[in-house]
Amino acid sequence: MPRGRASRARYEHRRRAALGRVGNWAWSRARPAALARDGWRCRVAEVAAGTYRPELGPWAGTLVVSPECSGGDRALLQVHHVRGTEVGDDPRWLLAACRACNLATGDPRARDARPDVVTRW
Repeated sequence: MPRGRASRARYEHRRRAALGRVGNWAWSRARPAALARDGWRCRVAEVAAGTYRPELGPWAGTLVVSPECSGGDRALLQVHHVRGTEVGDDPRWLLAACRACNLATGDPRARDARPDVVTRW
């Protein structure tokens, strides 16, 4: 264990990062809330079909249902950022998804059109 407050904090941060437990306070509250709201089941297929949370509107078209969808396996549940992470951890844009559906959908911003690059004015 390193000595000194700063080196101890760095050590602890690296140790937690290696374990995958570095996160912020908002995420630690938003993730369980989103999973509980969605009934601890993968809701990607229902949102894509328009039968669950219709307020997601046009963003539902970006969701991809994986053929390996585990549905209700709580051990494989993740939380998908429907509009990407640029809107932060706003619970309105979080959706419970199994690992397979979350990976199949990927980053919703990856499908956006590339911005035009202006090289001269």
